[in-house]
Amino acid sequence: MRWRRLVGRYQPGDSFLHRLDPRTKIFVTVVLGVAVFFLEGLGDYLCFAGYLLLAIGVGRIGFWPLVRAVQALVFLIALSALLQLFGAPGAPIWEWGFLKVSDEGLRVALSLSVRLIYLGLLSALLGVTTSALQLADGLEGVLTPLARFRVPVRGLSLMFSVSLRFVPLILDEADGILKAMRARGIDPLEGSVAERARKLVALLVPLLRNTLWRAEALAEAMAARCYDPHAPRTRLYRPVFTWRDGVALLSVVGVIASVILL
Repeated sequence: MRWRRLVGRYQPGDSFLHRLDPRTKIFVTVVLGVAVFFLEGLGDYLCFAGYLLLAIGVGRIGFWPLVRAVQALVFLIALSALLQLFGAPGAPIWEWGFLKVSDEGLRVALSLSVRLIYLGLLSALLGVTTSALQLADGLEGVLTPLARFRVPVRGLSLMFSVSLRFVPLILDEADGILKAMRARGIDPLEGSVAERARKLVALLVPLLRNTLWRAEALAEAMAARCYDPHAPRTRLYRPVFTWRDGVALLSVVGVIASVILL
């Protein structure tokens, strides 16, 4: 099924990005995600694009996972671009009735679209090169300083890990329900918008029921094993900071410095 191709789905590998500490990858992704909104001139966008191309090459990532990452944001990119295109002030370059496209609106729409594409590529790079368990461990490591302020870091990490593991299960469940509906002559993806909305109710209701049932079963299994989120825990694989993480952090400093200087 087309929707089973998860955006940013983990692909096992032994590349430079795969072997990075998950804490480093999460930190770098967050920093670059913030830096995206400070890009201004053409040189900034080209410098950032070159860095992403270098990361894609170093990570040995195929072309299609990145295309799917951008495809998942098509609606958001188009909506944001249209709002900026017709809503921003500036010198008009096209008018039709109450609709007006200004030079400033065109510039802002293009820059916002490119920024959203960059964010999609960053998220895809993180998801493709980092497993769900590594993401959960990395998130816990990044948020560890917040534990001093009584933030439930372990609970948040567990919730994040469980959510990631539930995604493929929910998709499999939805796929099974959709096949059962099609076997009975009902296709929720065909017909007008109103007909699709009515048919999707028959898909979403059993999907929600089965998801809640799985969540309840998981909670009972954890309670039966006397799981205590506040008890000290050990890890089978402890993340270790290596020279690769130093190179990755220095590269981020370099690209941010280049963006500032350009």
